[in-house]
Amino acid sequence: MTSDVIINDPYSKWVTFALVNGIGVVVATRMIVSNFLTNAQLLLIVTLIFANLLFSYPRFIDKQLNWGIIGAVGGLLILTEIMLGLTFQQIMIGLLTMVLFILLERKINPKLKKSKWNLSICINLIFALSLIL
Repeated sequence: MTSDVIINDPYSKWVTFALVNGIGVVVATRMIVSNFLTNAQLLLIVTLIFANLLFSYPRFIDKQLNWGIIGAVGGLLILTEIMLGLTFQQIMIGLLTMVLFILLERKINPKLKKSKWNLSICINLIFALSLIL
């Protein structure tokens, strides 16, 4: 049975994908590097979950942008960045990538799903790299 049969709502598919995709790899890597996870590492994983949630919605949501959901996820993302103790430059890069993503997302034709998905993957990578560097 596929997840399409079980989960029929696009928002549920979006959240499920964001929670599952890539997070297992991050946790496994952290567990291999150290025998335990520190609070900072757990917060970094939560930040990556929120980033994946924010940047993966074009794959699932075809309708008009829901600014309430995007604003809430973006706010939680900024909050976790601040809690991680990142530098001001890293927080600003994260904020600018989110704003750039939303601006570019609105400019791309909704029928070009492949372009929207490629854009979101690239911006998600830039955001994740800004956390590490």
